[in-house]
Amino acid sequence: MTSQREWLEGLDEEALTSLLANRIDVAIYPPPRTYAALAHLLQTPPSVAAAVRSLDHGARTVLAAFKGIRTRSELAVRFDEGGQNTAEDIDRALAALVDRALVWPSGDGYRTSQLGGHDLRNHELGGVPSLACPWPGEAPDVDLAGQQRAIARFCETADAVLDAVDSGSVSTVKAGGVGVREMRTLTTTVDAEDSSVVELVLELSRSMGLLQHGHGVVRSTTDFPAWKASSRAEKLVSMIAEWWCLDGSPTNLSGAKVLSVYPSNASTAMLRHAVLASMPPKGVADDAKALRYFEWLLPGFVDAADPGDLEAIWRELSWLGLLAGHAPTELSSALGGLGRCGVGTVETVIAPIVDRIVDGSECVLRLLPDLTAVVTGPVSERISNLLSGAAIAESKDAASTWRFSPESVRRYFDDGGTAENLRAELSEVAVTDIPQSLDYLIKDCARRHGQMVVRSASSVVVSDDESLIREIASLAKLKSRIVAPTVVVSSLPAHLVLDVLREAGHAPTVEGSAAEVKVSRAKAPHTASSPVFVIRAGTPPAVLAAALASGTAVDVDVDRVAGSIRAWCQLGPRDVDALARAVALGGTVRVNFLDTKRGTITNELSDVVLDAGVVHGWSTQSNARRSITLTRIRRVQPAE
Repeated sequence: MTSQREWLEGLDEEALTSLLANRIDVAIYPPPRTYAALAHLLQTPPSVAAAVRSLDHGARTVLAAFKGIRTRSELAVRFDEGGQNTAEDIDRALAALVDRALVWPSGDGYRTSQLGGHDLRNHELGGVPSLACPWPGEAPDVDLAGQQRAIARFCETADAVLDAVDSGSVSTVKAGGVGVREMRTLTTTVDAEDSSVVELVLELSRSMGLLQHGHGVVRSTTDFPAWKASSRAEKLVSMIAEWWCLDGSPTNLSGAKVLSVYPSNASTAMLRHAVLASMPPKGVADDAKALRYFEWLLPGFVDAADPGDLEAIWRELSWLGLLAGHAPTELSSALGGLGRCGVGTVETVIAPIVDRIVDGSECVLRLLPDLTAVVTGPVSERISNLLSGAAIAESKDAASTWRFSPESVRRYFDDGGTAENLRAELSEVAVTDIPQSLDYLIKDCARRHGQMVVRSASSVVVSDDESLIREIASLAKLKSRIVAPTVVVSSLPAHLVLDVLREAGHAPTVEGSAAEVKVSRAKAPHTASSPVFVIRAGTPPAVLAAALASGTAVDVDVDRVAGSIRAWCQLGPRDVDALARAVALGGTVRVNFLDTKRGTITNELSDVVLDAGVVHGWSTQSNARRSITLTRIRRVQPAE
């Protein structure tokens, strides 16, 4: 019988590199120095579980069959080769197991890894199961214009939703979160295609810190004005990056209200990454085939995530414009190659791609005599901003329609626009002349507008300190002016004024029902230190394969290994140094450690490997390899 170590020793360097790429979790730093150490890592329960999770349904089914099967001919009988399944189906599933070292050739048959209790009950066999992958079909074409339209619609919806929040028109229920009736009203108000896209915007905005909720209302934060002033491409980049890194699905709330309890699940992010990483090159024919395909291809990821996550992820891909129809794009392919990383990394990678997509969008605006504006193609940011400010949206599709009215034109003037500016902008972006009916409407509204001027102040800031008043008035975020030596008025709601003042280091208090804010000087607010994230760096598979094949050890930094040991336990300096040298340079150490059954015992360990807080090595006393967590180790000495 061939052991796994003996089989690994017989692989050439190319095959070993491929195996390590499939089992990347064992290509650690410091790397295993021997095939025996590598075989031990491949058999650890966490590594086996990760390998099984990466299998498709067919390979998992064949793995379950190895409980009583050892040869290829037995597999042929069990899976009805030539009948229910083809030889290619069986060989493909078997190769997937061998490529991950879950199964390896031994004599005339195969041996399997110990699954370490990994649950394969869902793949217990009854009858003759099919091993074939369901055909996903192909996308009819790569609809780049459709992708651009989806992006334009999503960005317009995001702007409208957050404007509604900023105006204070989105309320919460007593139990917390936005209720069903409020969501329905908000979806209608912003003219969204579906409530799920509004859910997506709200949940991403909460995660990005653009809004918060409490006291019966959803409020925008002081970060919102800067976000609103950014370009369409910048907004989309920030939202896609936030979505990519979320633990959980924004549109799969499992009965919870929007902005209530967010169902965080790291396995959802893993499924999201796996879906984009394994997208068929030619896309899929339709939504139903996509779900069946990914359920077959990624059963381990689907099972670990929450029920409904796969449907939610596919839905969110469409809302965010990551697909062109049902086909992958440059943007989705770039994301699929990233895996788990931070928001900043995602933004850096996708920003140039999003810029090209948004800048390449082309649309045509026609102004019609019935006071409507019709836009064909993805609505550009400039035209969207202009029409949203001076007209009312009626439909959004391949051709979007807006209607001018006295109320909408007056709103444009209320926001600081003029008749001359409106006519000039419309003339510049439209391919038609301004119809006489629209010209009359603009002139009539301009003639009436401005006969009465009403200036409003959402909040009043009062202080006895005149220098403090001048200092507050200089804060650009406040949108304020001094009306008396001790009074500042702001157009912002009181809650935003409070946020700005606290951010600037002041201590405001609210008095009365008129939102009068009184301010005194205060010490600068405490600034918390930034969190530190430790990223586990491995050894490239090709480097490790070459080292094992040649018998030449990879150079290892002893100090770096010592730092890793100190991060996991409280051993003394001499103990840390002895263990670090054994891991990095080889050699034998005597380890005193706590055994839950026998108290403190001593082992001599050689061929030592350190992996995520666990020491693996050959035990002289046990005459076998064993694993000891660092937190159980009490003393380490070099063996004499």
